[in-house]
Parts: sequence; C-alpha cells; structure tokens
Amino acid sequence: MTRVEFENYISRIKVCLQVFEEQNKNNISTCLYLSDEHKRLFYSINFYNVAHLLGVNTAIIKEKCNLNKIMGSYEVLKYLIKNSYYVYHKCFEEGNSVSPFSSFINEKLAAFCKNLYPNFKDIDAVIEFDKEKTYLSEYSNELMDIDYFILKRRDNTIFLLGLRRKDNKKDNYDPVTSMEITARNVDFLKKYLWKQNWYYVGCLEVKDGYTTLEKYSLTYKERSEKIQNSCFYREKFCSSICVADDCVAAYRTFNVLCDQLNEYRNYINWLIAKLRKKFKDSIPDFSFTNLKKYDQDLLLKLNDTIDKYFLVAYKSDLQSLNLHAKNSELSLENEKLRNELEEQKRNLEQQRQVNQELEKENTELSLKLERIDLILQEKCDYYAKMSLISF
Repeated sequence: MTRVEFENYISRIKVCLQVFEEQNKNNISTCLYLSDEHKRLFYSINFYNVAHLLGVNTAIIKEKCNLNKIMGSYEVLKYLIKNSYYVYHKCFEEGNSVSPFSSFINEKLAAFCKNLYPNFKDIDAVIEFDKEKTYLSEYSNELMDIDYFILKRRDNTIFLLGLRRKDNKKDNYDPVTSMEITARNVDFLKKYLWKQNWYYVGCLEVKDGYTTLEKYSLTYKERSEKIQNSCFYREKFCSSICVADDCVAAYRTFNVLCDQLNEYRNYINWLIAKLRKKFKDSIPDFSFTNLKKYDQDLLLKLNDTIDKYFLVAYKSDLQSLNLHAKNSELSLENEKLRNELEEQKRNLEQQRQVNQELEKENTELSLKLERIDLILQEKCDYYAKMSLISF
C-alpha cells in the first residue's frame, strides 16, 4: 500500500469518527420488531464497536507500534489518526509488512455512516443466519459467528450490518461487521445469505434505557411493499420469507373489514327501504354488530338528518303531485275548449260557405227578376202604344 493510499484511508476514517462523535449518545439503542415469531433485536453502536466496523485491526497497530495492551480500540483509532506517518512506517516500511486495514475496508468505510443510525424506510430485510444450513458447503468453517444481518437499501445500493448475540442476553446484540455490497464481495456475502430465514421490520424504536425516544411502524400498504421486496430476495438467495404471524394478523384484519363492508351495504339497503316506506309502513331500527361506535354514531346522525328533512321533502312532493294533477286537469280542460273552438270554427266556415252559395243564388235570382221586369215593361209599353193607335 502506498503512502497516498494509506493517508486517503486515514482521512476517510477521520470523517467517520467525526460523524460518530457528533451523533453518538450514551445508552441509546435501537430495537427492531421483526415479522413472524414475535422476534425483536436490541443493538447499539458503541466506542468499542467502531474500529472493527471501520475495518481497522487495532491489534496489529498495538503490536507494530508497541502500544499498551490495555489501550481501548477507540483510543488506538485516535492514535492512528494523530500518528498516521509513524503507523505507516511501522506497518509497511519496516520488515514483515502487514496492513492494519481489512481487505474490504472500502466497503466498510462506505457503509459505516449509513449503518450508524437506522433509517427505518431504508431497511429492506433482516436475515437470521443459521450456520447449520451451511454445514455441507466447502466454506462452512470459514464463516464468522453471526446471528443476524440487517439489510438496507439506499439509492439502489445495499448495505449490511451484522449482529452477534451478547452473552446471556436473549434479545441484545453487538454489531460485529458493516459492509456495502459490491461486485467484489457479493459472492462472499452470498455464503451468509443463501437459504436463510428473511424477515422485514414492522416496527422500530429508538430507546434511551427504558425510555422510548422515537417509534416508527409500517402501514399495511408499506408491509405489502416489504413482502414484495422479500420475494425478490427469496428468488435471488433461495431464502425463506418469515411473515406467518403478520399474514395471520392481516387475514384477521381483512375479515373484520369484510364484515364491516357487508354491514355498510346492509345499512344502505335498510335506508333505501326506509325511504320507500316512509309514512306508509313502519320499519324496525337497524341493528349494528360489526361497526365501531364512532362509525355507528355517524350513520345515526345521517339517519336523524334524513328523518328531520324527509317530511318537508315528502310534503313538497305531495304539493308537486297535487299541482301536477291540477295542471293535468287544466290541460284537459284547455284541450276540450280548444277542440270546441276548432269545432265552432269549422261550423262557421261551413256556414260561411253556405251563405256564399245563398248570396250567389240571390244574385242570380235578382238578375233574372230584373230581366223579367224589363221584359214586362217593354210589353206594357208596346200594348200602350197599340191602344193609342186604335183610338
């Protein structure tokens, strides 16, 4: 390892320690409640975990730099940052060169701040590692002593935090490894993830002793999304998805919701029947069995409102019906008068035609009478003349 590479690691380690010291609080622990079997995990990242999680072997630094054996690992990290040139010289420039850094230090440094405090939404799964499931493999004796892995995904990058159970403490764990999954180490990590039991985290609590500082829980929609993600990992790592208890709870909740939905439907049908029979036949009150008291109160208020205003609406409807009936009678009367008027018009027209015929006949007769009078006058005048001549 060159001096430039070494100093680059020192700079990155320094940044990680600054973040840890800014965020670390004594007695702060994280509790994860897993799906199925009521499992829960308590863990916290403390001063004595940091060096190992960063991929720094403090034992090598102690040995090479002749440090006091009782020095804590965090003190050794501080010594490393402060005396980086001396540590590099002892580890790489003297005989028996040996690196104090893990072969996966890049992946460990990339994951440290991501795993320092859990972002609830980022946790995709928790893997329960059972070493007995690997006993037939060629690498079973090379595996670390790990009980659980917390798998987090952020921006399509996966990070793992490995936990090991503390001695004589059932639900309490120490972080023993932290790593980003890359193409370089994915085959190595598959040894731990293959055919294991996978859970999702339904609830997360941040505790200070017995005091809960923060608490987050998944909604049913988010649980469904987590189960779908788990199915992806099941196919990729041939794993078992442990969600039985949660599925039972979801099934019970689904049945309750179905019963409530049916009751809503029955209530609507009852209300329709009540509206149809109002002021005609009595109908018994609706009996609730599945709806919560709050929902019942809302529906009863709806019923009271309908009872309050239905009479007004009913009277208005009656008035409308009476008015419609009167309008119908008036329409019939108008139609009758209109028909009579038309009949009279037709009669008048016929009478007019008859009168025209009579007038025509009278005119013809008058003309005939005039001609007759004229003829008679002429004859009278003729006979008068003839009488004078004879005298």
